[in-house]
Amino acid sequence: MLTPGEVELLAGTVEKLGCPTGALVVRLAAWTGLRAGELAGLRVGRVDLDHRVLTVVEAVADVDGRLVAGTTKTGRVRTVPIPDGLVPLLRQQVEGKAATELVFQGPRGGPWRHSWFYPRYFRPACERIGRPDLRFHDLRHTYASWLLGQGIHPRTAMELLGHSSIQVTMDVYSHLMPDAVGHVRGRLDALWPDTKWHGSGTLERAGAELEL
Repeated sequence: MLTPGEVELLAGTVEKLGCPTGALVVRLAAWTGLRAGELAGLRVGRVDLDHRVLTVVEAVADVDGRLVAGTTKTGRVRTVPIPDGLVPLLRQQVEGKAATELVFQGPRGGPWRHSWFYPRYFRPACERIGRPDLRFHDLRHTYASWLLGQGIHPRTAMELLGHSSIQVTMDVYSHLMPDAVGHVRGRLDALWPDTKWHGSGTLERAGAELEL
């Protein structure tokens, strides 16, 4: 998993290697949790920058060198929030493009190919930042860890990640969820009255003594 700073370092390194579009792909993968194929299949009309959301409808798969468009992995359509920091970058990326065009395109204007980007830019960038163990899919795992680490309900995380069921979310990411017992203790502690006992059988609260 990555920290936000590590994601930015990785994206910046991809850009320094000569692939600014790939830098945005890395950022979007980490901050929205889209799969590689979903990023490749994302169309301009699915990106609503006014409301800061994007709709994930389809994905592109590379089958023996041939790109095949289809539904997402689970067939689920989902709406994902876009962090404010990505809005200007996405706005620049989609400017002047028709709604039916793909958001990400290759250097010659064709569809974005993950099989081209991964070995040429993503893998070298991972090595340069000292994380040769990283896979592109780890950006999606990073997004999931951020959601659950912030206390987002697992069902909401399931919807945002496009899992087929909440059981899948729990099976894959339960180890990332905050300590449930500690979370409950914290909530109960917040409810505890601001009081203290006195040996005389009285209870002091906010400067006043109460007879019991």
